[in-house]
Amino acid sequence: MTEIRHGVGKSVFDSAAERYHRALRSLRESGDSDSVICRFPWQTKVAFQELLQLAIDTQKRSRGVVVRVLTGSFCSEVYGPPVAEKFEQFLAAGGDVRIIVWNDSYAKSEWLIRSLERQGKLECRISGTTENGEKLSHLFVVGKDAYRLESPHPAYRELKVTDSEPEILSRICFSDSKGAAILAKYFDDLWRLCEVRSRLEEATT
Repeated sequence: MTEIRHGVGKSVFDSAAERYHRALRSLRESGDSDSVICRFPWQTKVAFQELLQLAIDTQKRSRGVVVRVLTGSFCSEVYGPPVAEKFEQFLAAGGDVRIIVWNDSYAKSEWLIRSLERQGKLECRISGTTENGEKLSHLFVVGKDAYRLESPHPAYRELKVTDSEPEILSRICFSDSKGAAILAKYFDDLWRLCEVRSRLEEATT
């Protein structure tokens, strides 16, 4: 993985991406509780595709699946195609997506969020502040069992997102109901906080 960060030929990169896809797909399909480490944006995109495929499959079987996303920027470099296409499939299946953008603005995210909102039930709230953002663990929770959890990190306002930068340590798990429940509650508490802030703003304007 280190050599990918420093640049390798496309065929080697594609091979690494396919191996990572297979590893995550195997965990998704088996329901294994093992977790996988994720460091680079290209791995994050693969992880989101596999997590959303789980969301799609579960939604088609039993309905009522919620995907919760807490991020500092819903940027197209990570959440655009092919991840956006998986979001669209999930929304088309009747799934529910909730996104918190912990930032004072989501201008860079807005076009993608608006595009996905037209596909189905997607709600987005913005914190209106970057305060304490470096202390929050960004997350991506699927239903009651699966998630990707990042280590807290500073905001990367000026850094261009590439396949290899920024490097952010995170963990992916497809079968951990206890962990997923804790993260879902953490998200829901922040969701309510954003709602209260929004109502206070409306009342004072």
